[in-house]
Amino acid sequence: MELIFTGDGSLGAFSEQYDESYSSSVGARIEKLSKHVLPAFMAIMPFYLQTHRAQNFAKSQNLQNQIASQNQQDFLTSQNPQEFLASQNPQDAPTIRILDICFGLGWSAFLSAQVFADMTRLFAPRFCPASFFCPASFYPAFAPRLQIISLEKDKHTLALAGKIHSLDSSLLARLERGDEVNIAPNVSLQIIWGDARENLARLEKEAKSAPESALDSAPKNPQSTLESPQKCENPQSAPKNPPARQNLLFDIVYQDPFSPSKNAELWGLAHFKQLYNLCKTQAIITTYSTNAKQMQEACVAGFGVYRFAPSFENLAQTYRASFGAELAESGAQDSDILDSDAQDSNALKNIINENMPKIRASSILTKGDLGLENFAGLKIRQ
Repeated sequence: MELIFTGDGSLGAFSEQYDESYSSSVGARIEKLSKHVLPAFMAIMPFYLQTHRAQNFAKSQNLQNQIASQNQQDFLTSQNPQEFLASQNPQDAPTIRILDICFGLGWSAFLSAQVFADMTRLFAPRFCPASFFCPASFYPAFAPRLQIISLEKDKHTLALAGKIHSLDSSLLARLERGDEVNIAPNVSLQIIWGDARENLARLEKEAKSAPESALDSAPKNPQSTLESPQKCENPQSAPKNPPARQNLLFDIVYQDPFSPSKNAELWGLAHFKQLYNLCKTQAIITTYSTNAKQMQEACVAGFGVYRFAPSFENLAQTYRASFGAELAESGAQDSDILDSDAQDSNALKNIINENMPKIRASSILTKGDLGLENFAGLKIRQ
């Protein structure tokens, strides 16, 4: 398998096994951005912006108490933000979880890391609790985390992804072992290798068997509370509470396998029911497919089903409608990420506009109420 140039100048490849390309000929990068990454984050990030600061209250109190214990200026000049960040429990940070079906050439995973980094940089002041002074250097301590779980069975694609995304040999080796690795600040990626159906079944089983909350998993001592607790000879061997169910479910699913005619095992009613069980109460699934039979089965599985026209104008309008209030309050400019007048986004705009006649509609599936009334170019399927 060799890398080939696609319509937008980005690199793709052709799978002889499935007799299909890994992306549209219009462009690997632009297809993943316009049909998967941007719509997904525009749906999920407003939810996290609204709820995140309340969850950060305890962490902010910790920092505020440290500042109050000494002269504020002395604290800001002496305290290392990285040390403060390291002192916090990363599991306490709200985590956006993505299920990537499948890794392929890594475009969706690495573009997600890029867009997430841009958005958290832009909205960093908004992650701090209201009425709390938060130095800019401490923003990362309050930002959410992004965890990407990619499924893939063909390890040959990893070497190609390494060339596309300039991954070093150490990172490639860890990804090949199935390790969870950091690919950007607050962003981790893990590739689960093997048959996707078997791995989805395992993920579903793990989620179903997990306790509803961390409190449910706490060990209960039937003995008197005055009794001395059992000591572990090796602290590292102490049993850890299993993660709560919500921490094993997903906010975003990229339903991006090969087509239903070539990769039928990752489509259909049973598959969509499985994805429904793996999604959080509010979640989004993006897919390039508009196949009527597949969308009907997704509807039967419980999802809301929409048809989406991924034009630059629709994406820019959705971005402004979704984040306008946040941008105004934070003092940022909407051109920082996506705007029709933004210098930084002109290349993206030109690529989309030049290929608009070739870009086909895609589909968005939702679980729960994500408030997608702000989405331009979105129509519910009857």
